Amino acid sequence: MASQDPQKQLFKNGYALVIGTGADLSGQQTDAYQSTINDARWFYDILTDDSRCAYPTDQVKLLDGPKATREAICSALEWLEEEAKAGSTVTIFFSGHARRTGIENDTCVLSCSTSNEFAGNNTISGKELYRFIHPMAAQKIILFLNCCFAGGIVPQLLTINADDDRILGLGNVPLNQVQIDKLSAGKGFAVLSSSRGNETSLTGYRRGSGKKKYSAFVVGICQALTGVCQPATDGFVYVADLALSCCEYVRKKTKGLQNPYLDFRGADNFAVAYYRAGLLNKLRLGDGDGETLEEDFEVTDDDPEDNRGAPALPAQSNVFSNSKIRASKSAVAIGGINIFSGTGNATVTWRSGS
Repeated sequence: MASQDPQKQLFKNGYALVIGTGADLSGQQTDAYQSTINDARWFYDILTDDSRCAYPTDQVKLLDGPKATREAICSALEWLEEEAKAGSTVTIFFSGHARRTGIENDTCVLSCSTSNEFAGNNTISGKELYRFIHPMAAQKIILFLNCCFAGGIVPQLLTINADDDRILGLGNVPLNQVQIDKLSAGKGFAVLSSSRGNETSLTGYRRGSGKKKYSAFVVGICQALTGVCQPATDGFVYVADLALSCCEYVRKKTKGLQNPYLDFRGADNFAVAYYRAGLLNKLRLGDGDGETLEEDFEVTDDDPEDNRGAPALPAQSNVFSNSKIRASKSAVAIGGINIFSGTGNATVTWRSGS
């Protein structure tokens, strides 16, 4: 785990909860989903590295493997509510399974189970997540959801009606449109999802990590969080720039099979993390030098629910051509000097040079 020098500058307004379950749909630990634990540990290390994102270690909780129980996750969310004061930035990261509950159009993320028998004790519904996040005093909240192989979770926008149970078309997001609207009131709120609802989240091998698997989505996030391809020069990573960088990386590495989604609310393209320039070579992620994920992505097929072919998108000469940012209502997506605003639930496609 990352250590910190008290003399170095820290992102003191940063609080985070990092979760990697390593569990199957029943909540049982299995090597088939070790990549979700690898994702969480690597994300935690970069988030707390004082030369990179510089979140104070005592303001970040890591729940990985058997520690990622429903009780522990709920307790950590309560801790965030208590500790994250006005003006702070809260980052919540989840890598694991998610699925539809079949109850009132709700969806849930799946924790590790505390029992050898599946008894529904490993589900945390979207409504529960909303109840935890809504009271937070934090000014800015970003939710990263790497819901691997979440068959049946949150499809594309099902209805444009204004009832409370309509679903937001953001890939694997266990919150509905109304809940996200309310969370966004008076503060910046963003959800970055690993893929569309009809896509799998792919894994590969990070060079120098042996045969440890990592999610392409998480590599894209971590690369962006360390300042790679960031247009800002003030030492901060901003949410829209992070999303655009991640979308480009994931689409390129998966050859269009996986397309992350962003829903971004609030007037500001807010800072997610601090980074220190000049140290990117230590991360060994530079494109073009063979230090990125290997190209031979493998989809885990141990779970019967996972055997769904991801639809291939047409090859594009420009990797951004099909990287779509979901802009809803007053949402604003910013990439360099390009600013897009959405009304209703319009999908905006960003093209390089446009």
